Amino acid sequence: MAILLVLIGHAGASYRIGSVAAAGVTLFFALSGYLITGILQTEYERHGQIKLRHFYTRRLTRLGPPLLIMVLLTGPVLRPGWDAVIPALTWTGNYAGLAGVDLGSYGHTWSLGVEEQFYIAWPLALLALIRLRGRLVTVVLWVVLALIAWRTLLTAAGELRYAYTAVETAGTAILGGCLVALARWRLPGRWAAFSLAGMLCVALAVAASSMWWVMWLVVPLLVTPMAVVLVAAAQDAAWLEMKWLTTAGVTSYSVYLWHQPISHLISGTLSPLGVAAGALVGIAAYAGAEAPLMSWRSAREAVAHTQMVGDGRPPATSASGGDTSSADAPVSSAVRLACVRRP
Repeated sequence: MAILLVLIGHAGASYRIGSVAAAGVTLFFALSGYLITGILQTEYERHGQIKLRHFYTRRLTRLGPPLLIMVLLTGPVLRPGWDAVIPALTWTGNYAGLAGVDLGSYGHTWSLGVEEQFYIAWPLALLALIRLRGRLVTVVLWVVLALIAWRTLLTAAGELRYAYTAVETAGTAILGGCLVALARWRLPGRWAAFSLAGMLCVALAVAASSMWWVMWLVVPLLVTPMAVVLVAAAQDAAWLEMKWLTTAGVTSYSVYLWHQPISHLISGTLSPLGVAAGALVGIAAYAGAEAPLMSWRSAREAVAHTQMVGDGRPPATSASGGDTSSADAPVSSAVRLACVRRP
């Protein structure tokens, strides 16, 4: 669902509904926090530790190759400057943009930067906070509220772009998803539909305002609580199991990577035709590159797992650091909803 909101918002950017994409990215963030934290939490509860080196290595090898392939194939045609290529490949596009760098066709990589910067710190913070046991959820809740307050102050002060793209502000939605996982909050499935409807209403109301060209930057602040509620209700929302939504979720990372460069190549900007073509190229990239890379990696891990079991060592961990046998168990509906682009 999140990737569909992004595509709709970007396809309609010229028609003033780019705010829908802002809502979609916020949902991406919340679902990502829920997924990753659920896996880390499961690993800690089962093994008493979080294997940090494994976590960081797996994220790098999972996310890096598809991104690198996209840049290598589009770069010679689009001819971006190194000031755009380097931030895209190093997941620093959000701060490069704030520094005045024009990322051009790779401008969408700012959100990848927010996530990767967040996940550099979050496993370390979780290891430190998890010792609080019963107070963990309360502490994280207060941090979320403090960050929302800080984001609100920045927005009121006119620092809209900073509030939109900096990890300490945009990361509020990710941390909200983390909170849902830590607290094991679960709401009735109907709340997922209510929350999605609320997010769309906010985004469209902003699009209809006379200040839409500025106000879309405020959308994430307004829809973050709704995104968190949607995540908490996702497990019991049967409509999120529909095949076309699960397919969108599986291919969402490649679709997100490719939709903007291809649209710029075809139309010179974001356009309905360009975004649609970019989405199709993304699906092809998933089938031709991302899926084979994941299969190859899984095969290598299966061999390593067999060797470790034969040696009497503990089993290997999953893509995000959790035990492979349980990585998908706590988050299956959220992954389908999400169109979460990270394992």
